[in-house]
Amino acid sequence: GRLPERFDGPARRALTRLLQRRMAAGDTPPLELPPRAERRWFSPPCDEPFGPIRLNVVGREFQGRIQPGDEFDEACHHLREELLNLVNVETGEPAVLDVVRSDSFYTRRADDTLPDMWVVWNSERPVEAVYSRRVGLIVQRQTHWRTGDHPADGIFLASGPGIAEDVDLSPLDPV
Repeated sequence: GRLPERFDGPARRALTRLLQRRMAAGDTPPLELPPRAERRWFSPPCDEPFGPIRLNVVGREFQGRIQPGDEFDEACHHLREELLNLVNVETGEPAVLDVVRSDSFYTRRADDTLPDMWVVWNSERPVEAVYSRRVGLIVQRQTHWRTGDHPADGIFLASGPGIAEDVDLSPLDPV
């Protein structure tokens, strides 16, 4: 991120080739995560197109590590910045398109089970290896590939009291 703009493309391509050679040579240690209780955040089980992140918040999680309020907000900002800096080693492009907080879309309750943030992955190509200056190279080979994700212009069905018939939702932008 500190290179002059005219060098960014060539530097990114050179780094991508270097990391691809390291992966091909088997020079990538296995990914090992600390126990969940020791992590400041974790990924709850879900579908993968939008990766959920739930922070390990004091008073909400069994062994919370992040205080609600300013520390929570700072952790969300930090995670967002770090995730947006991840590069898909195969393509040299950003691995993450955006990171959004759940409370920007939903009214949260202290006892809800929603993730705190959602990672919007760049799904142009599979992401098996990412790199950033801060975390280095992370390789996680996929053993189970999904055949696809739901398209952005999929269908939405709702039924119940107070829900009008034939409502046009087309002006809404997909998340």
